[in-house]
Amino acid sequence: MNDLTLPLSGFSSVGGKSVVARFDGGMLSLDSGVLALAEVEKRLRVAGQPYFAGLDVSLEETAICVVDESGRIVKEGRAASEPQALLHALRKLDLPLECIGLEACSLAAWLYDGIRAEGWPAICIETRQAKAAMKTIPNKTDRNDARALAQIMRTGWYRQVHVKSQPCRLWRSLLVVRRTVLNEMRTIENVVRSILRKASSLAGQAVQPSPIACASSLVLTISSWRWSSRSWRS
Repeated sequence: MNDLTLPLSGFSSVGGKSVVARFDGGMLSLDSGVLALAEVEKRLRVAGQPYFAGLDVSLEETAICVVDESGRIVKEGRAASEPQALLHALRKLDLPLECIGLEACSLAAWLYDGIRAEGWPAICIETRQAKAAMKTIPNKTDRNDARALAQIMRTGWYRQVHVKSQPCRLWRSLLVVRRTVLNEMRTIENVVRSILRKASSLAGQAVQPSPIACASSLVLTISSWRWSSRSWRS
């Protein structure tokens, strides 16, 4: 290396040789433009082929499979079933993903929101259609399911599922909790009424007493039973 050449650290080596710039007044070459375009394509992947990823989500771990446009498996891996862990795994792939498919499940909405928030093209697909495609796989494993999902995303043979917003899901959860509490309260009241009927203290059906009143009546009834049994023994 002499004073008339300058190493270009921004370019990758070609054929094991580093790329340098010459300032000796020699003939200009068009190879520099080709090298510049090749480096831009390598870094930005502007003209690269698209890749498709499939995520088979389970409770603790998610299997990841990436295929190219011809269906060839490019990369495979595993990550924890959490948005940050999946994002870290997707960044490590270093591939221009056209779409990322995951099957609708209990964790799908949470993972979908986390992946989409970072700008990744995540798609939640219908469960029945995905299972119909996975029936052709002889061995049912998480790895094979991820491969099938990646092929489904490549071929486009899927039906996208609408994922509701997080506030909508929270309101729905509150309604489910309210319905569950009301059903349990109704069950407890019916049990208390049944016990009071057996004690010959019938509760009215038109006006439902509060649970506290029913519980107080039940305690008084049980106490009277205890005093009666004691007097009978004496």
